[in-house]
Amino acid sequence: MKITASQYSLGLLEAIQDKPEKDLKSIVTRFVDLLITNRDQHRLADILVAFNEAYDRAQGEMGATLVTARPLSAEVKEIAAKYLGHKTGVKKINWNIVEDQNILGGAILRYEGRVLDASLRERLRQLKEQINQ
Repeated sequence: MKITASQYSLGLLEAIQDKPEKDLKSIVTRFVDLLITNRDQHRLADILVAFNEAYDRAQGEMGATLVTARPLSAEVKEIAAKYLGHKTGVKKINWNIVEDQNILGGAILRYEGRVLDASLRERLRQLKEQINQ
């Protein structure tokens, strides 16, 4: 059975937690040796992304992307932060705000591998699909 990037990242996070800084180099070296032994060194980029997410989560934070057609107001950003805090239990959201006029209106929220698409473009696509049935 193949070890997932998430499993690797959680293992590394557990290995470094509460360890003195002087021990971190040897822990990371052993981790890289494990990747080489398992022939998974090519998956390092995915593992690092998963590690960053797990580390942020352990700190009570999480990253999220919000795509909007127009500049985002502070009120909308606060509503989205409250929603994510309620859904995930995190206290701080590290936002990546993207403006994309191609979505026409509404927003797309991406977090923890999930996508909430409330864009006008998506609604129009769904309507077109219903009409064609």
